[in-house]
Amino acid sequence: MDQEPEYHRDLRAVGGSAPFVYWSVVVVSALVALWLLALATHLIPEPVPRHELSAPGSVAAAVGGVLWGVVTVTFYVNYLRRPRVDPDRVAVQDVDGGPALVLTWRTTFHRQPIFVAGVVAVLAVQLAVVLSLSDTPAWWAPLVVVGPGLLVAPAKIIELRRPVRVLLTPRGVGVTGFDAETWLDWSDVREIAVEHVNQWPVVVLAGKTAAASWRYERRPGPGALRAPLHPRVDVPGPALPVDARVFMAALSRYRDEPATRAEIGTPASRARLLEEHTAR
Repeated sequence: MDQEPEYHRDLRAVGGSAPFVYWSVVVVSALVALWLLALATHLIPEPVPRHELSAPGSVAAAVGGVLWGVVTVTFYVNYLRRPRVDPDRVAVQDVDGGPALVLTWRTTFHRQPIFVAGVVAVLAVQLAVVLSLSDTPAWWAPLVVVGPGLLVAPAKIIELRRPVRVLLTPRGVGVTGFDAETWLDWSDVREIAVEHVNQWPVVVLAGKTAAASWRYERRPGPGALRAPLHPRVDVPGPALPVDARVFMAALSRYRDEPATRAEIGTPASRARLLEEHTAR
């Protein structure tokens, strides 16, 4: 039996990690939620409170336990229950007057961390209030910890509202990402490979050194993202709404066999990317 390529195993996971990693996160997260709820029960004050921190502390722990329980459930649903292949995100459309196959990104890998960061911010504010009520001198410390995250929160929320997609046409391939729009003609694609960026794999269409078709346009918004030094189009593995192995095979076929590009933007091209899903 042929050994499965390494990038196939990597890209098969929603976020670029093996399932046991996600199960470990779910278990640890659930234990944290249960601990907070147990702490809230323990802190419920006696008929005559022994400490003025008991009541607000109990409420804060209860709210924290519930919120962290929601984090646990959403993580489980997004990373372990929701099917990887989403046919509704793969569509044949007319783009700029020509046929195109549009793959709308899955945004769980971007949305879930922002949601978790929001919950952590709420918990930090709660902790600061509780510490303030107990006259703790450094009650503001939790706010300092989450402060940098709060500063970038507006930009991240704006990113979530932006349409993000992969665009395949008979002429070439483009990506509209959170930060930039990129494009390469098929004739300028030198190599299709997988690189690891942060915690997930990225499908990279590397362009020729002097690729005349390469376009890189920074999307409006805060921050200064530098253009890559060399022509390339990047697709985060977790963003793909189709099986990554099928996606890689289709890209290679369209690059290597120019005659096959005429099918891009037809129902046949959509069926090709969903072939394993529809065959089940």
